[in-house]
Amino acid sequence: SLEHGVTIPSLEEADTAAEILRHSRRRVILADHTKFGVVTHGKIADLSEIDVIITDSELDRGLVESLSELDLSLYLV
Repeated sequence: SLEHGVTIPSLEEADTAAEILRHSRRRVILADHTKFGVVTHGKIADLSEIDVIITDSELDRGLVESLSELDLSLYLV
């Protein structure tokens, strides 16, 4: 979500994913539109830490506009 960043249900997997992101030169999130707006326990990163988001074209237009205002590349495929 815009407010809570990138999350996943597993705290253990979130720690691993966050560590991988910290050591990455480019941070890319690949998720279909159903994953946006869902907040779970394991936070991976704030959206300000993400370089690229790739998702499907069914993403809510309001969310597309909000994400387009951030300093990241957004690809709807």
